[in-house]
Formats: sequence, C-alpha cells, structure tokens
Amino acid sequence: TSVKVNGTIVPDPFAADLDVEVDALDLRTLQPYVGKFTDMTVRRGTAGAAGKLTLAPPGDKTADFAFAGDLRVTGFRSIDDLLKEDFINFERLDLRKLRFAMEPDLLSIDRVTLRKPYARVSISPEQVQKSPPAEGTLLIQIGGPGMLIGMGGGAASSLAAGANAADLDFD
Repeated sequence: TSVKVNGTIVPDPFAADLDVEVDALDLRTLQPYVGKFTDMTVRRGTAGAAGKLTLAPPGDKTADFAFAGDLRVTGFRSIDDLLKEDFINFERLDLRKLRFAMEPDLLSIDRVTLRKPYARVSISPEQVQKSPPAEGTLLIQIGGPGMLIGMGGGAASSLAAGANAADLDFD
C-alpha cells in the first residue's frame, strides 16, 4: 500500500486540509469491519483514491469530514458466508468526481463505471430472498420506484413516447 499526503493540519482545534493519494490498499484488511455488518467475506481486491480530504472542528460552518476526488476498486472478489459461493465480484469499479461529507451528510458521484460485474442473489417464486439474512445484515437495493434506472431494451430512452407502460420501463 502506498499513501501520499500533502497539506495543512492544525492541532487545536483540530482541522486538516489534505491532498491524499492511496494506491494498492488490500481490501482484505477491511474484513473485520465488513464481517460486522454482512455475511460476506472479501477474498481479494485493491482500492485506490486521489482527492482532497478535509476535517473541521465540530460546530464549524463546513462539514466535519469531507472527501472530494476519485475512487477505484480493482479485482474485487467475495463469497457468501452461508453458502461459501461467489457473491459479489467485479474486475473494476471507478467512482469519478465523488463527493462525500459528514455533518452535514452528502454523497454525490458524477460517474460510476463497473466492469465485468457478477452478483449472486437467490429469489424465491414469492419474490423474497430464499435464505433469510442474519440480523443486522445490510441490504442494497438497485433500482425500484425510488431509483428509476433503465434496465435492458425496455428503458424509456430506447422507446418512442407512449410505446410502453411506465411501470415496465424501470426496475
């Protein structure tokens, strides 16, 4: 792992304005944190980031913690702890122009690129996950009424106006 930091740190009250570059962070080192919230084991993958990190004292007009920059994950592989099978895998994930802040909370991403994704999800005929998740397991929803993303050839942008029902255009 390579970490480069350049900037200003003020000790009292603690504040920082830093240019940060991280390369080849082994994601397996995060397993103790991942294991607390999921039934997933990270088998491999590396992460890197480059951007501006700021820390401000509580009560300051700016966010307590903020990051603005790019993030990438490469060669990510994980397994489902219950079935011991591939769970979420991908060759590369790039998040461009990521902005994250805490107090006040903010997350925005200008561009997401995901290469060679794989995800295993078991859904029963009743449209529920076949094996119930463990208590405290984080769930991720992709699509749905609150997140209108085009899916396949039926996406609204692919059809002439009025050619399909809106509830079929998005998943």
